[in-house]
Amino acid sequence: VSVYGALYPRIAIQDGDVTLEDGASRFGLKSSKDMGNGNTVAGVMEFSVDVGNGKLASANTSRLANISYSGDWGSATIGSGWSIDSSNKACVAGGQGCGHVGYQGRVADMLQVTGDLGGFSVKAQTEFDGTDGVAAWALATTIGFGSLDVAAFYRDDGTDTTTHIGANTTLAGVYVGATAGDSSDGTDSWGLGVKLPGGVKIGMDNVAGDLQQVTASYDIDLGGSTLRLLVRDDEGSDTVAKVQWSYSL
Repeated sequence: VSVYGALYPRIAIQDGDVTLEDGASRFGLKSSKDMGNGNTVAGVMEFSVDVGNGKLASANTSRLANISYSGDWGSATIGSGWSIDSSNKACVAGGQGCGHVGYQGRVADMLQVTGDLGGFSVKAQTEFDGTDGVAAWALATTIGFGSLDVAAFYRDDGTDTTTHIGANTTLAGVYVGATAGDSSDGTDSWGLGVKLPGGVKIGMDNVAGDLQQVTASYDIDLGGSTLRLLVRDDEGSDTVAKVQWSYSL
């Protein structure tokens, strides 16, 4: 068993008010075992930590807890983990909200299977709700065209359906990622992310036709830890400036 973690204390300044807050600190336990015949089983348990208040923090899907099996055939994961949606290519700036209609991030009560079909990456996910069926199901794929990567995602939660597409490439050392999402309830979204050679990252997120957020961040290596400078402008609120320290256990 290996222990890992990261601490993210940060100071936020908004409208003259100064706050010491936590930036999703966590610690975890993980291990893996060789099952033979090229197969591996692994387990992970993560816990959220509130650095500012010095306590454990709990919320549904705030961290990971799952068992996964993997081999040449692909992988299968059960528990709480990251969604198969890898289409949010615009989420590049540290501290960026990454607004994306219907985006899940981590998912609870899931069974997830991934594999390869004719050169295409194929991923499937079901989410259980304690009834005689499933709460939602989703499919995703990623396709490469030289330096261009394209991802697509579809999810049906029994009430609404959501479709995401995203693409990214690197040109002359500049990463550019774009994403778009659409829900059957009429909500749509788009995003754009750029990583410049000097280390500056800029992200823009738009949901339901309104500009929600513009974020810029820059990381400074302190030799053993990292200092992140962040500026974020949210639609309808004051600009936020943040200084975040990070240290990996």
